[in-house]
Amino acid sequence: MKNIRVCVADDNRDEVLILCESLKLHNYEAIPAFCGMEALDLCKSGSVDLLLLDIGLPDIDGMEVCRRLKADPDTHDIPVIFVTARGSSQDVALGHELGAVDYIAKPYNLPMVLVAVEMALRTLHTSAYIDSPVEFWDDPIYTDPLTGLRNYRYLMERLEEEIVRTDRHKSPLSCIVLDFADYDINEEETTERTELVESESFLQDVALALKQNSRSCDILTRFEASKFVIVLPNQNLERAIKYAQKIAREVEKNFLEEEKTVSLQSKFGIVSCKDKSVPSGEELLGIAMKNLLRAFTRPGINIVGKDLTDKKEVFL
Repeated sequence: MKNIRVCVADDNRDEVLILCESLKLHNYEAIPAFCGMEALDLCKSGSVDLLLLDIGLPDIDGMEVCRRLKADPDTHDIPVIFVTARGSSQDVALGHELGAVDYIAKPYNLPMVLVAVEMALRTLHTSAYIDSPVEFWDDPIYTDPLTGLRNYRYLMERLEEEIVRTDRHKSPLSCIVLDFADYDINEEETTERTELVESESFLQDVALALKQNSRSCDILTRFEASKFVIVLPNQNLERAIKYAQKIAREVEKNFLEEEKTVSLQSKFGIVSCKDKSVPSGEELLGIAMKNLLRAFTRPGINIVGKDLTDKKEVFL
């Protein structure tokens, strides 16, 4: 299994060498380039699998480098990630128009760089170099046929991967379990509510809300019945809570628009961790499930979150 070859193109020699050394420690083959033409030549030679590209290069800028790469059939498929201090919305939009797959702001944040690199490679079907062939993850046995989200089997295998990555990179990881409850428990409405939240249209609406409000690196799964599990790489408890609140607003807004006769609210169990506090995938999911149960049994509480690193609990 060969190492991925990552070219780091930046005119700041010290930053390039530091980032290259960091990439090498994480089993990438890192190749420095200090100007645009050098980066182009390396890409054309076939010695680059992915390009981390600064915009402000001394000869031709990164935008032009990207434009030339994408115009050449021999280099068109090389993923380009802009890494730059220039982060205006215009720069980001232009970068994506030219074919860049991601955009990272300076100063370098190694965990963010590593996440972006691995997701770019996986997304663009070059993941055969890292963990497993992309066909492995595209197999129907890993997909929920109703919602198009991933299923339990995929979740447990990918969750273990993310835990290993979190421990290695010392970056945060959050796991969220989502289910639904009545505002007021009413025995007459129980059957109607169960039929509703397990209906195809409702589950597909929830899946759509998740897809529209998540990053490409997030793991979105339908766990069982009306229960969904979301894994957020590189996100701490605070960000996971904000994500949950956003999903709740979207789901409940769509629900109200349907003018249903039963009331509904989203319930979330969240667990976050990093460093040596990272348990196994089953343990992490189990803690999130327990927090979901606590949310169900506490009136007025929709979100129960726990940070295993800081020993912090949140009830909202």
